[in-house]
Amino acid sequence: QMETNGCRGLVQAIDHFGNGITNLPGQWVEGRSWSAWIKGIPVRSVATFAEGEVGEVLALVGSSGWVEIVQNRGNASRALDFKVGDEVRVQWSG
Repeated sequence: QMETNGCRGLVQAIDHFGNGITNLPGQWVEGRSWSAWIKGIPVRSVATFAEGEVGEVLALVGSSGWVEIVQNRGNASRALDFKVGDEVRVQWSG
């Protein structure tokens, strides 16, 4: 769901790496400065895994074309204890 200052959606799937794949289309965030929240926890947006520190939880547009919550060399769903159906909020920053 698009909003004035961002959008909100849900985790629609968790892959075998523990990445949370949302129902937010990547084109909604491409070309924007943004950050995400899952379960009230802020998550920094990046273009690639390599931009994050080892173990850092990040938000990015995955190869699936959806916004994903991921952990660099880790399991994001385990790290932040999220599951399918949990809300993800994206806020524009600038």
